Amino acid sequence: MAPLEEHEVTYGDNKKIFYHASGPSDGPLLIFVHGWPAIGKLWKPQMDAFAAMGFRCVAPDMPGYGKSTARKVIEDYAQEQINIGMLALLKDTGRDKAVWIGRSPHTVPHSMTN
Repeated sequence: MAPLEEHEVTYGDNKKIFYHASGPSDGPLLIFVHGWPAIGKLWKPQMDAFAAMGFRCVAPDMPGYGKSTARKVIEDYAQEQINIGMLALLKDTGRDKAVWIGRSPHTVPHSMTN
């Protein structure tokens, strides 16, 4: 298990997204996105496994969590603003595409709702 690298990208009006990264810098990019309430380090076991297979793995602390900017401006948490932050993160990796993987501990699998 390689140690997680720490990165931070600034975007917009001085907002910051903190993220962990692991794996070869030229490997296919996977971005692991957490739900509420969590931090990016939640994904460490998956990052270790995929990094060992040659993937570049990134897991941000979503806005308002962990080491990312937390502000009391409710508009900062609108979906459009979250997307702007995630695109800034993608740009910071030097890539223009990635496989995005997400989870939220408060969701119910679709098969359980039928």
